[in-house]
Parts: sequence; structure tokens; C-alpha cells
Amino acid sequence: MRDTAARRALLAACAFLGLLLIAGCGTTAWDTSAVVQPRPSGYLLVLEEWTRSKDVYEGFESRLFVRATYKSLPFREAYVEEYAEKYRIDEDLKRVLMESEAESFQTYNEFFLSAATPVDSWNDFDQMDSLWKLYLEDDVGRKVEPVEIRKVEAQDQRIKAFFPYLNYWSTGYIVRFPRHDATGEVVGKDASSLRLVLTGVIGQTELEWGLER
Repeated sequence: MRDTAARRALLAACAFLGLLLIAGCGTTAWDTSAVVQPRPSGYLLVLEEWTRSKDVYEGFESRLFVRATYKSLPFREAYVEEYAEKYRIDEDLKRVLMESEAESFQTYNEFFLSAATPVDSWNDFDQMDSLWKLYLEDDVGRKVEPVEIRKVEAQDQRIKAFFPYLNYWSTGYIVRFPRHDATGEVVGKDASSLRLVLTGVIGQTELEWGLER
């Protein structure tokens, strides 16, 4: 009888150990990599679609971590929808806001830019004597410099709500380029892409967006 009880206890222990091995295969109790993260939807999906990022290194040293969102017309439409939902504005005010965004789109090629550098003094995009130069180019050959680079308030929760990739280590900027180059040509007209060029003694990189033809 004792042998039977011992055998039953041993079988139960083996079964329990097998369950542990199966459950632990390929992961641990604190490993969250196996957790399926929900895909962004609505505004966040559009934000992701119009955002580009690059990490710039010199050898093994980091120079710049940059993300930028091109405020295309589809992005602006999604922004207005999200703004209207968060602030519960009525349709009349929503229409006024959309008209304002459309007018701005006709005047500027605008970007929200988030930059992080290992040295604080390198993150000076809004300064007249900045270490960086910014250009906007299309693949037809048009090229313009910004007419405005404005630093945003780092702790502004409204900015973080719409651009959640802005964090403690990065600085946010609104960057506006003119719609027309020096010859009067519309930047991006009949082009298939736009390139935001960041260059200087610290490093250089390009972020590219495809355009609908």
C-alpha cells in the first residue's frame, strides 16, 4: 500500500513538473516579450504612418536620436478628429479647426521634430548659431530652408498627448518650411518624396516621406 501511495505521489510530482516545463519553455515569468501588444488605431496609427526616425552614430558614439512627423493633410485631419474627441468640441468649432489646418498646410510644409543628443548643448536646433542645418528637399530638385524652428514646452501635456514619443531625454520642435522655393516653384509638386535633411559637424541624416501622386 505504501508503494502504491508513493508511486501516485511520484506520478503527480512528474505531471506537475511537466506543466512547469511546458509553461516555461521559451520565456520566464517576468518576460513580457511574448505578450501580444495591441496595434495602435485611429490617430496613433496615422501618427505612426507619418513619423520617421533615425539614430546617428560616429563610430560607436551616439550623436543624435531623431523622430519627425510630417504634418500631411491626412495627418492634420486625424489630428483634428482626435482633438475634437479629447476636448468634446462641437461640429462648428471642429470645422473651423480643420479649415485652419488646411490653410496652414497650403502655406507650410510643417514637421514636429523630437531630438535627443548625448550633450545638452548639441540640442540647439532653434538657435541662430545652431550646430545643425535643416533643409527640405523633394526628388525633383527643389530645396528650401526653414522659416521657423520653435522649441515646444517640454512638460506640456497637450504636446505629449499628441506626440507620445516626446520623452524626458528629448526636445521637441515645430519646424516650418515655405511651400515655395526661391524660384516660386511648389516644393513637393509632381514629386514622389520629401526629404528632411539634418546636417552639421556633429553628424548628418535624412528622413524621407513618400507622397501620393
